Amino acid sequence: MFILGDSTADVGTNSLLPFSFIRADFPFNGIDFPSSQPTGRFSNGFNTVDFLGFQISPPPFLSLVDSQSSMNKQFLKGVSFASGGSGLLDTTGQSLGVIPLGKQIQQFATVQSNLTAAIGSDETEKLLSKSLFLISTGGNDILGHFPLNGGLTKEEFIKNLSDAYDNHLKARFFLLSILMITGS
Repeated sequence: MFILGDSTADVGTNSLLPFSFIRADFPFNGIDFPSSQPTGRFSNGFNTVDFLGFQISPPPFLSLVDSQSSMNKQFLKGVSFASGGSGLLDTTGQSLGVIPLGKQIQQFATVQSNLTAAIGSDETEKLLSKSLFLISTGGNDILGHFPLNGGLTKEEFIKNLSDAYDNHLKARFFLLSILMITGS
């Protein structure tokens, strides 16, 4: 499972960002989690990703980049790139020290490259074709835009969001993965 998105899917990414203003690594976040400790999830326990039926959500990408020797093994099990406060637009959350969707896609490209180096392109293609990709984002874009109005009509802004989403899905590295998954 590979997860991209915002606080609805963040399993601790922002806790690993030293300059992020958007964090969930303090009480009462996590009070209903099995350890009753803050986990970096923006909830009192589990978040939406945790309810997908897997034993445990994949760890944040940033928690894996320091452990080079075990990085490739963990990548086989999935990775979360989600960052609370981010959005479809790379400007959403920019001043808050979060990882925008465009950067999350670049991080996925790093994982894909590491997997290819570790297990080869055919095995990587097989793995990704059997993987679940979850993208949960967009709410912060809307919450940030409408109070300020940004000079655009609702229709223009929604069109901008739709175009940004389309562009992200067509991004070079992400497109390769989507093509492998759909077999196109």
